[in-house]
Order: sequence, then structure tokens, then C-alpha cells
Amino acid sequence: MEKSKKEEADLVLENGFIYTVDAKRSWAEAVAIRDGSIVYVGKNDGLAPYKGAGTKVIDLKGKMVLPGFFDAHCHASQGAILLTKAADLVGFDSVEAYEEVMAKFAADNPESPVIQGSGWSNTLFGMRGPNKELLDCILPERPAVFYSEDGHSLWVNSKALEAAGITKGTADPKGGTIERDLETGEATGTLRESAMGLVSKNLPDFTEEDYIEGFIAFQEKANALGFTTVHDPLLYHKLGGADFSPSDNSARAIERLQRERCLTIRYRGSWAEVPERSATEQISAFSEESKEHTGDLFQAHSIKLFADGVIEGGTAYLLEPYANEPGNWGKEFSRDYEAYREAIMAFDKAGFQVHVHAIGDAATRMTLDAFEYAQRINGKRDSRHSITHLQLVAPEDIDRMAKLGVIGLPQPYWFMKDDYYWTLQLPYLGKERADKEYPMKSLIDAGVIMASASDFPVPSTNPFTSKGNPFPYPMVGIYCGVVRSAPGATTDPNKVLKEGESGVLWTEERASLDDMIASFTINGAYANFLENEVGSIEVGKKGDLIVLSNNLFEVPVEKIPKTEVVMTLFKGKIVYER
Repeated sequence: MEKSKKEEADLVLENGFIYTVDAKRSWAEAVAIRDGSIVYVGKNDGLAPYKGAGTKVIDLKGKMVLPGFFDAHCHASQGAILLTKAADLVGFDSVEAYEEVMAKFAADNPESPVIQGSGWSNTLFGMRGPNKELLDCILPERPAVFYSEDGHSLWVNSKALEAAGITKGTADPKGGTIERDLETGEATGTLRESAMGLVSKNLPDFTEEDYIEGFIAFQEKANALGFTTVHDPLLYHKLGGADFSPSDNSARAIERLQRERCLTIRYRGSWAEVPERSATEQISAFSEESKEHTGDLFQAHSIKLFADGVIEGGTAYLLEPYANEPGNWGKEFSRDYEAYREAIMAFDKAGFQVHVHAIGDAATRMTLDAFEYAQRINGKRDSRHSITHLQLVAPEDIDRMAKLGVIGLPQPYWFMKDDYYWTLQLPYLGKERADKEYPMKSLIDAGVIMASASDFPVPSTNPFTSKGNPFPYPMVGIYCGVVRSAPGATTDPNKVLKEGESGVLWTEERASLDDMIASFTINGAYANFLENEVGSIEVGKKGDLIVLSNNLFEVPVEKIPKTEVVMTLFKGKIVYER
């Protein structure tokens, strides 16, 4: 009898080790995909009804298949520009190397009114950051601005300070710091947190065409590393604000690529909250923005808030003061506690998700207080609010996260003792706190859904990329979550480390391989209300799959970060093949 065209699949993968990441953590041998969706998952001998003359059949030859990776906190908009329109300092380990990259970029872009870039490391400079004189020597004619690799500090030259009107008498804005010469009081050229806005608000915005070029480069690199979905947590918008130009060019670019059917990444996003605007005004603006993006590949129903800054800037909000500054607890970001709590309550009442940056334990507690307040005032709903980073979390707040249904968005790439630990975290926090950073297993055990993320373009170790490329490789994130150490470094938690040596951070927080894979797949989907569409390999879900060179459950753990993605499928189409 002739096979029905309704049964015939477009694509079949057979003879594989397919880890479905479904609720039972099932394994299968084969998958069939039709019209972009999965129609069969099971054994090879059940494929016959799905094979026809028009079916493409791929013999996996025993390779492993996973759902496409999900990056739950990835600054795709900023990263897209970094990949194509800015000087990339990531991975270079000296000021001299920075100077060479900066000078070349300026020479290659003679018409640009401002030289922009990103990626300088806080570890190469003292606690007060780099100074303007270094930039003035190589970039004296045009304003020059370079974001630190964590995105929380800005290094500028004298021209940029002049253009922004920053003088000795300029006061620090709320939530920010202008680093100053200890003798003269003049701005040194490093701006922290909201002080960055004094300069960045005057920068010319990148055009929609700039973003389109960048997003095309971004998705090519992302697909090659197995990513099929990302959450961009900082979408700018027409409402504007004190620290950026009023533009939604990045969102418009994604929307245009979706309309032209050019996307090979599924996007969800958060609008950048503007603390100096009222919640009512913001809710109205964000609601209108969200209505412009309702396609299946791009939606934004979340609002991003900052509860604090970062440890290395002395701006993370702590329950106990900094070890190097006994009078400094860090700071709440841009508003006091009551205003922060009321803003979150208002956004929750309007039906938005809330996506919060919190590094310090006080910032996390303040945010949990605000979420609890919102539930008490508005009633409990399936809000799936989230906290990203979670560098320091008080033990008593771990169960609170679970009870409130708050999702954790950690960056496992940072789970290690490295140069940041030795040069910044240890002196800033002291050994007791520095050794208890980034809880993971305890949060999972408490019942918190943990959806892993990269914080791209914050750099992470990637064995398949070179200097000047910060792109995250999820195999490294999985590895670091399992062993709590850097690839190539010791995995022995009992080894006594010499100062500066890489090693294991907080052994007790090592997560299982199962849990780490889930954190990069189904948990990211759940965090974005996409668990019925992607995140696991099940009938009815989208055909977002990746094929790996190794079975992660069978190779020695040290081979996990060297495991390569050999094929990526997006909605059943091959978008990357090694």
C-alpha cells in the first residue's frame, strides 16, 4: 500500500543516542520531523511509517542528540554590535594588546565620530580602574569609550569626558561612581554603574542596519555552538532613559529579520527598566512595545531591573561590608528599597515577568522581599520572575526562592577559582565569602528551577574560539557546573592552591550532569513559558536539536568541554553542520 504523504517526514535521524530531557529523562534511538515539528521519538524500528521518497535520512552512527541549547540571559543586542561594529578587547591579557586593538579599530573606522569597544578586564587594573591618559595617548582626537567585560564600568578618554560635561565638580549620580584622582579630585576616566550614563546617553545609536548585520553574525556563531533560543535581558526602547539614547533599533532589527524569515534563533527579551520614569509610564510604553513583537520567534513580555552592581566595582549590595572597605556595603541600584518594591509590585500587577540582576546577598534578599510583597498585594500567579547571577546568596534565602517560585539564572562559566577570585573577590570579600560564591546544587535541591546562561558578551572560556571572541560555549558551562573548576585546571578539591592558581570553587555545590543539561535546555524553556514548544525532544515540539561528537554520559568528564556540536537543527532545518 502506498505510504500516506501525511505520515511522511521531512527529516529522520536514526541510530543515535537521543537524550530527550523529558520529564522521565528518557533515551531514544530515532527522531522524525515534519513541517518543523517532531512527529516521532522512539526506536529505529518504529521509523518505517515516516520514511518516504522525499524524506532526508541522517544516520547518526551512535552520536548523541540533545534539544537545542537555551541561553537564559544573553545580551544578544550588545553582543551583535560587539561582533561587527566595536573594538573587541576580550581575551587579551595586557594593556599593550588593548592599545594595539584600539589603534587598529580607530584606523579602520576613520569616519566614526566615536570609538567604541568592550571587553577590558578588571584584573589588569587596580581597584580604581584604568585612567584616561592611556586612551589619550592613542586616541586623542575623538571621544573613546570602552565597556569593561562585565559591562558595569566604562573607560573613557578626555574627549569623552569633555563631551559629557564631566568636571571636577560633577556629582556622582545615584547608583553610580565617578572614579577620581585622590589628590586633585578630577575624574580619572573610569565610570561605574549609572555614572556610565553621563557619557553613554550622548553616544550616537547604532542603526537598524547595524543591528541586522550584527544579529546575522551572532546567530551564525550561536548556531555553531548549539544555541537555538536566547533571552536578551536588555532590550532598549523608545521610552529612553538617563543612561542610553531613546531607540528600539535592536528590537526593530530582530523583528525585521523575523518578518523576512531570516532568523535561526528564537528570541525572548526583557525591556530595560528606566528608574527615573514612573512605573505607570513604563508599563504603558512597554505594553505598546510588546504589541509590536508577537511572532513565534520574537516576543518580549519581561522587564529587566538592576538590584545592585558588581563585586569588582564595589557596587554589589552586601549584607556585611566589603573586606577592603569596612564602611561600604555596596548600594541599591538607582532607587531606595521602598521605590524598588513598589516598582516590582506594579510590573507584576500589569502581568509582566520581572528579570532582576542581583550579585550581592543583600540585593537578592531585597528582591525576594519585593517578590513576596507583590504576591501579597496582587495575589499569587504563574509569574516566573527570575534573578540572574546569584553570586552571593544567604542560606536562609534559598528556600524562600523555591517557595516564591522564583527562577534562578546562573552563569556556570564563572564557577571556579580564577584570576577574578584571586585579584578581586578574595580581597573584596574575604576568604569566607569568596569561597561560598555561586550556589547551584543547594538551589536545585531546594526546588528552584535553575536555567543556565552566559551573560554574553561577558567572556567565558571557549576551547574553539580565539582571542577577541567572547562567545560562550555551553559544554564549558556544563563542565564547570559539574566540577566547579576551569577546563584544564585541577578538579581535586583537596589540592592546596598557590596564589593565582586555578582550582575548584565550593565542591559541595557541584551539580549532576543531568541537572546541568536540563539547565541549558528545558529549564531555560520553562523560564520563558516555552516548555510546551522547545527544551526537550518530544512529539509536538519544535525540531530544535543538536548532534554532538561525544556522548556526554560516556566520556570522561574532562572531555565534556572538548565535545563539539556537529549539527544544529532549527525548526527541523539544518542551520549549522561541521
